[in-house]
Amino acid sequence: MKLQEKMFALVADWESGSETKKSFLSDKAVSLSKFDYWRAKYNKSKSCSGIATQNRGSDFREVLLRDIGSEKPSKLLELTTPLGLRITVFG
Repeated sequence: MKLQEKMFALVADWESGSETKKSFLSDKAVSLSKFDYWRAKYNKSKSCSGIATQNRGSDFREVLLRDIGSEKPSKLLELTTPLGLRITVFG
């Protein structure tokens, strides 16, 4: 079995359970940083194949915007970070 197959299987096992990463990896010979590297590759490979990914433990949130067609562009979304960065989406 290739290293990628082994690591992808490990990531899939973790994602199907309810343990924290630290707890899950406690009896495995894999560091947290190595696991995170392979988890990112695993999620990227799933998203490239059209399978939805789970962003467990991440602050990422998908925002779906409505289709406005030929209406006049208007402000659809505005985000302001705690540091004052403002992101505005017009559509």
